[in-house]
Amino acid sequence: MALQVMDHTTKQLMNTNFDNISQLLIDSEKMTESEIVLDSVKILIVEDDPSISRHLEYMLKNFGHQVFGIVSSGEQLLITIAEEVPDLILMDIELGDQMDGICAARKMKCNYDIPFIYLSAKTDEKTLKRAQVSRPSSYLTKPINPTELKFAIELAIYKHHINNAILLQKKWYKTAITSIGDGILAINSQSLITFANPTAKRKLLTSDNELIGKPFFSIFNLFNSEKIKSIVKPFDIVVQKGMSVHLSNYQIINNNTGFSIPIDCTISPIKDQKNLVCGCMLVFRNISQRLKNEIEKQHLETQLRHSQKMEAIGQLAGQVAHEFNNIITGISSYTELAISQLSSDDATLGYNNVILKKLDQATLLTRKLLSFSRKQDLQFEKINLNKIISSHLLFLQQLLNNEIEIKTKLSNEVECINGDINAIEQILTNLCLNARDALNDYGTIEITTEHIINLPKNVRNYISSAESYIQITVRDNGIGMDSEVCERIFDPFFTTKTADNGTGLGLSIVYGLVKQHKGWISCKSQPGVGTVFRLIFPATNV
Repeated sequence: MALQVMDHTTKQLMNTNFDNISQLLIDSEKMTESEIVLDSVKILIVEDDPSISRHLEYMLKNFGHQVFGIVSSGEQLLITIAEEVPDLILMDIELGDQMDGICAARKMKCNYDIPFIYLSAKTDEKTLKRAQVSRPSSYLTKPINPTELKFAIELAIYKHHINNAILLQKKWYKTAITSIGDGILAINSQSLITFANPTAKRKLLTSDNELIGKPFFSIFNLFNSEKIKSIVKPFDIVVQKGMSVHLSNYQIINNNTGFSIPIDCTISPIKDQKNLVCGCMLVFRNISQRLKNEIEKQHLETQLRHSQKMEAIGQLAGQVAHEFNNIITGISSYTELAISQLSSDDATLGYNNVILKKLDQATLLTRKLLSFSRKQDLQFEKINLNKIISSHLLFLQQLLNNEIEIKTKLSNEVECINGDINAIEQILTNLCLNARDALNDYGTIEITTEHIINLPKNVRNYISSAESYIQITVRDNGIGMDSEVCERIFDPFFTTKTADNGTGLGLSIVYGLVKQHKGWISCKSQPGVGTVFRLIFPATNV
């Protein structure tokens, strides 16, 4: 018998969720017909009229489906599906007990996702509205037409599989969007923020209440980090041309809090079903760590170049000092021989003595060069830096005038190092003399020691490995230096003094002696603030 004529409400119910079935099929990229098995479907019949149940069973078997079971009440339905879940349920609405088919369906949907089709002789508006709330796959009126039943079953199974596939896909996208390390903001055509993933809210220190529905530019601004120029409408190109735009090295700033982070971002168009741009998706990445790593890399490269330069200069200085020393020895020997053959009243005796004095000065210069080139012989032994500093303090104070104060802060945890006492004293002397010149005869020099275990990253590759280290810091509050001077501070013969006030080898000698101790030295300074020298030596327990 053909399907009875129904009013508009009945037709709406029958077509519930079917209108976009073709679109759902397209959107479900991974769902194919081969994945949806319709040959044999396990169907549970819920019908209190035995004759109708038998007729339904007969039709289902003719369709090639399995009759999972036949129950006559809502209570039996819930008990049955608790043991095993069917693929589909044919549900009679009028079951003749306290729980009709609609109530049974509502209870079932609380715990199970099973597609079901209502069967009923009723088509009144009240029943249809009650049935519509439970969202059935279809609604067939009795008596049941076999062709309509077959089509309703196929459509119900097909739609159920597609909905599950779409739901799974949505969950996948949701998981990806919420767990991704990049921030994502969706902005509609009115520049209102419609979505923000957790990463975006966390990185921008905001919440949904502060973002969703708010104009993007009332909350944020984008600046070019290099030109510090605000982009008034960064989405114009995306909206007008429908193409993605990549922005590198920009700042996103919260206008309300002033909080900002450096970002790389991509702005892509969001298109509707007509392929018209209806908004933008802004995907950004916090590049703070990358910029920090780049700065650190540049610093390490600078240190490496400086270390290589000092090594080359040191080798050259050592070779020059060695050859120069040979020449000095020859001149000194012949001069002494000449003096031995002169009488005490000879006019040239004084000139020869002056030559010897100048040769002594030249010899001292070669020793300094050898100290810088790390070719000076040192007597290494287990020494305590705190004791050396304390015992050398009186001598250091005598080098300075009364207006310069030396303060010490020596840690009790300082261990011994393997070093040369005279070399350490020379290091301290040269650093304090350098500080004296920077203080202009007035100020403070502070010497501190510290026991450290974890070395800074920029030091690890330039110092001998050890379990722990000792750091000496010599700090003054003098005139300071600019960065250009700091970069050359350890270069031999480099000096900011006049020619008659120094050779420019004092700090070069310090550098060489520290390297001979397998240590590390750095200089930080700022004009008008002062200078800090940090020396790190490997500690020893031997």
